[in-house]
Amino acid sequence: MKWEKNGHIFSVSGERGWMNTHAQLPTPLIKKDEGVLRVYFSTRSKQSESGTSFVDLDLDNIRRVIRVNENPILPLGSPGMFD
Repeated sequence: MKWEKNGHIFSVSGERGWMNTHAQLPTPLIKKDEGVLRVYFSTRSKQSESGTSFVDLDLDNIRRVIRVNENPILPLGSPGMFD
């Protein structure tokens, strides 16, 4: 697959408290069977806690957002736990 630069496609808009700022460290996963490019990213809550989420993009039209994940992939654990 040949990657091409498409510019700004998605940004976190702050409407969810757990996904308030940042869409950093984007990591793509091509899901050909679903026609989706899933991009995992790190986000920050209003309390500046890191979380992981994803956005699904149309594989045929990469600028079309199909789905923004509604909840964190992993909930925050207790202090000292790996989460």
